Amino acid sequence: MRKELREQTRESHQRLDEFVGAIDPFSNEQSYKLYLVCMYRLYERYADPLDRSSKLAGLSRASEELRARIAEDVGFLPEAMIIPEREWTLAQVWASGYVLEGSAMGARYIVQQIDQSFSSNYLTRLASDSQQRWPAFVESLEDAPCDVGETVAAAREVFKAAAEIFSDAKLASQPKSGGSV
Repeated sequence: MRKELREQTRESHQRLDEFVGAIDPFSNEQSYKLYLVCMYRLYERYADPLDRSSKLAGLSRASEELRARIAEDVGFLPEAMIIPEREWTLAQVWASGYVLEGSAMGARYIVQQIDQSFSSNYLTRLASDSQQRWPAFVESLEDAPCDVGETVAAAREVFKAAAEIFSDAKLASQPKSGGSV
């Protein structure tokens, strides 16, 4: 299933990468904190399915600790979003895990490149676990008893939601133009 997910979500993943790149998260501390708040929002929205996929893969729950590390790095706890209760299909659970567990793979590279003056508790934690978590997750994903097509569609939705979070943050961070008519 991993191969299908990687191939069939490539465009969605690239679109997300473009939105993340648009805020240039590692160029300065303000942009880095904006990136962290976006990641916090993503973990907040997908905490339940991420933690469920972790459990199914025999891994510890990570969403709460990662959000706490982000709050440490940002210096405050981002205002809570109202997340409506919902039922997650098994495909959505695995897709959420695929996107969010997979994001840790880039953290190993980023943590080495980031300005050392930036607080990097989140990235350090993410990178340190990735070498054990990702292979275990992928192994379990291969045996997941859910439809590949449904899982691909669900992963695209997670990528889309993440892109929207980053796009909204970019728009909100831009100075307002107060031009006259």
